[in-house]
Amino acid sequence: MYGGASLTGATRDGFTGGGVAFIGLRHELVRPVIGILGVAAEAYAGVEGGEVRGGGRLFGTIRALLLQGGVEMGSPDPWPPRFILTFEDPILRGGLFGNGGTLRFEWVPAARRFGLGVTLPLFQPLAGRTRPRTISVSAPPYSAIPLATPARDSVTEQLLDGLRASALWIDLLTTPFVESSLQTDVEWTAEVETVMARMAAVDDEFPDGHTYPAEVAAYHRQLRRLFAYSAGTTDEDTAEKITALARSALLEGVVLPANRDFGMLRSASVFDALRHRAMERFAHQVDATTSVQPARRSAILAAFAGWMEVIESVEQAARTRWDDSRLIWLPFQLAITPEEH
Repeated sequence: MYGGASLTGATRDGFTGGGVAFIGLRHELVRPVIGILGVAAEAYAGVEGGEVRGGGRLFGTIRALLLQGGVEMGSPDPWPPRFILTFEDPILRGGLFGNGGTLRFEWVPAARRFGLGVTLPLFQPLAGRTRPRTISVSAPPYSAIPLATPARDSVTEQLLDGLRASALWIDLLTTPFVESSLQTDVEWTAEVETVMARMAAVDDEFPDGHTYPAEVAAYHRQLRRLFAYSAGTTDEDTAEKITALARSALLEGVVLPANRDFGMLRSASVFDALRHRAMERFAHQVDATTSVQPARRSAILAAFAGWMEVIESVEQAARTRWDDSRLIWLPFQLAITPEEH
């Protein structure tokens, strides 16, 4: 049920103004979420040019197009029925006034009458309140941390290159593989064949091919090697402890907050801020652990910063693939091991 009111104007015999109030019922004949076909009935009453008028209206509705078309019958000219067309637009997410209301334009050609008003849902307490009114995300605040990070050596860069390759591959294998509207069938087929060829390729690191489980395992092996090397340790427990701190910082600081806002517009600055906050979190955790030698702190933070660049590569690849920041999803496999699922 809905109700509303409109200010009207008619130009059939000079200009006359007025107003009308209405109340009605709508029913969708097809699934309501589609809104492609429905019916509506209204009763209305008002004043125009000093005359009281009222009557009823029957509509066919296409809510997906915001349109209603039908007939109007009533005094002072009950016959013949007049065609009426209405267009209703919520303008804002959640509708006008945040309760599902719409701005309504109506037109009756035979009477040369038009109207502009509002329609409000009646007895629908959840109308307009089921979706957030904000569709974009602002970058979270963070404080700058001065880091005296040394230049990364060739071993660190090699480990980061391997991490980047595995991370991008994990992203590809956990993301729906869809054909781009900008690709031809030949280009898309070639891309699929390239992916299949990489999966079938074998080497010392991937004796069974670049399958999804093998790539995830290789990614986490390389991550442990990166932090073991940056910490200057061969002790597996120490390396795993530092790596676990890094994974936790990525999960809590980047992956969870980024994926929580899936479906909302997110600029690159949002992800930049999340990565910086993860860096802050990790730096505090490194300072609090006794497993890290103070002299290795800057090298460990430099390794983490390089890893954040790897995560940035994944985000940029997703942004390019979808061309829509609302669809960016960071795989959880980048931050947690299969045993932690």
